[in-house]
Amino acid sequence: MLQYSIDMLQQSALIGKFSSSSLLFLDIKKWAFLSWSSLKDIFYIDPESKCFITIFTTKIERDVFHKKKGWFCHGVGLYTMFWVPNFNPCDISIQFFPHWISFPHLPLEYHDQEIIEIIANKLGIFLKHDLIPFECPHLEARVCLLIDMHKYFPSSISLISKWGNWLQSIKIQDATVVNKFQDNLGHFNNMCQTGHVDVLAVYSDHCSNPNNYS
Repeated sequence: MLQYSIDMLQQSALIGKFSSSSLLFLDIKKWAFLSWSSLKDIFYIDPESKCFITIFTTKIERDVFHKKKGWFCHGVGLYTMFWVPNFNPCDISIQFFPHWISFPHLPLEYHDQEIIEIIANKLGIFLKHDLIPFECPHLEARVCLLIDMHKYFPSSISLISKWGNWLQSIKIQDATVVNKFQDNLGHFNNMCQTGHVDVLAVYSDHCSNPNNYS
């Protein structure tokens, strides 16, 4: 690390940490160089906390990759932050991680990008759609979103719309990571076990016509 100046680190470095510690650093390194074309170097800043530092060729490239949330290595979500002097990996408190979630058996009338985005934003911060289910309606609708790891993540959501009420189950891709994290926070009470979120209105203008589904 001493080969890099402080100015260079402030301008072109990102701190990274995955939501699971099961990844091998060799796999992370291989993935990073394949995913980030302008990556110059990557190394552990603290092996115990699994925090690593990435050096990009320019500040612009660094900022582009940091702004684009929703990076995954072998299905495990990545958290990034800018490197700053006096950074202590032991003090890092990560609140949001990207995760893929799906909606099993979602009724056809809700199979619309705008509708699903509204639902996703009730559960976290929407990032992007998996577009394949929209081309193949028999597949589960799937979205990537930032999940607040300091809050309980529900197993279902109550959708209330002009089509009536529907209790929709939610499946998270790496549920064991989220459950373990939230278990440590002690998020187990009657309200959490219910895990239902009311959506007052779930619809979009171009889906208001039932002929769209004929």
